[in-house]
Amino acid sequence: MFRAKETAEILGKELGCKVEIITGIRERNFYGMLTGMKRPEAKKKYPGQVGLLKDVHNTIKGGETYSHFKERVSKALTGILSQKHGNVAIVTHGGPIRCILREMVGAGELKRLDDCAVIEIEKAGNGLALGKMYKASL
Repeated sequence: MFRAKETAEILGKELGCKVEIITGIRERNFYGMLTGMKRPEAKKKYPGQVGLLKDVHNTIKGGETYSHFKERVSKALTGILSQKHGNVAIVTHGGPIRCILREMVGAGELKRLDDCAVIEIEKAGNGLALGKMYKASL
C-alpha cells in the first residue's frame, strides 16, 4: 500500500489535486500463511498451499477469500463512481486492478500488467467499459 500511496501523492502534487486513501481498494492478502517466505521455502514447507496460488479464486490458509476481496473492491469502486467527479485516478497494485477489469468491466484476465501502467475505464450506460491502456515509459 505504501508504494501506491507514494505514487498517488506524487501525482496529486503534480496535478494539484486531493489524494484520498480508500482502503477498500487495497491489495488482497492472497499469500496468507506464506507471506514473507521465498518461493523455494514455501514450496518445501507447504507444497499444497503453494499449489493453490495457480488460481486466483483459491484461498491460502490465513489469506483473504476471493469473494470477500471482490466484494470489497466492488463496493469501494461503486462509492468512488457515485461521487460527482469528472475524472478520477485510482492508484493501486495489480490485484485490485485485475479484479476491477475481470469482475466489473468484464474484460477477462490480463496476460500481463506492466508496473506503472495506465488503464482507462469509462462509464458506459449503467456499466463500465475498457478504454485505452498505456505502458509506462520509464
